[in-house]
Amino acid sequence: MIIPILWSLLAVFGLFFIFYFIGLYQKSFNTVDIAYGAGFILAAIVSWIASGSNFLLERKILITGLVILWGIRIAVFLTLRKFGKDEETGEDRRFKIYRDEWGKSIWWRGFLQIYLSQVILVILIGLPVLVVTANTSNARPLWVLDYIGIGIWSIGFFFEFFADLQMHLFKKKSENKGKVMTKGLWKYTRHPNYFGEITMWFGLFFIALYEFKAWNFASIIGPIIIALLLIYVTGLPLAEKRFEDNKEYQNYKQKTKALIPWFPKKK
Repeated sequence: MIIPILWSLLAVFGLFFIFYFIGLYQKSFNTVDIAYGAGFILAAIVSWIASGSNFLLERKILITGLVILWGIRIAVFLTLRKFGKDEETGEDRRFKIYRDEWGKSIWWRGFLQIYLSQVILVILIGLPVLVVTANTSNARPLWVLDYIGIGIWSIGFFFEFFADLQMHLFKKKSENKGKVMTKGLWKYTRHPNYFGEITMWFGLFFIALYEFKAWNFASIIGPIIIALLLIYVTGLPLAEKRFEDNKEYQNYKQKTKALIPWFPKKK
């Protein structure tokens, strides 16, 4: 199992290395978003191929199909979305700030801190997928935990897909500029997209439990990392900070749960 995962690591590193140079040439590190979504797909396929042919295909087809669907969606969405990007350059505001702060050191700091860090995250977060696709021995046919995993993943995908779609349509209307999205799924949680993302990865973890071995249980590292990042680092904190002086958002915050969907409080 280790060798297929190492091949995946090498392939993902190569992918991000290519997109880094494209971003350097374009003077925009938005290419890391495309590489991020594509990286999970590449890691799954490479580890599957490197694992050999002496395995049962059902589970590998299942989990690879789910990660391809997720990867395409997130790569397309992060590339097309306008909010969160610098209005003048079109680059993600975080990367624009880094570019201004780093100056001449942008060429190596951009690679190490933006692209290489994502390579590591792709492998760690993707462990539930890699534990399945890199398996070199026979495994049991699909069983109850696989179907539980599919169900959990489907709930997460529903929340993430429709939350992003609803926000995209909301932002497209000029009359909504400066307003807070409080309808649809956003009525029940301030961050339905993050809830969906975390839920999907826990669903994949259940699929990874085809055997009760150390590797399988250790793959929970993936869902835990994505949950910690979104709740405490790059997700909720940054999103909430943008609206800390917005009275409409503060009122929305008092009535609506941060992550777990629930009915809003009545005034």
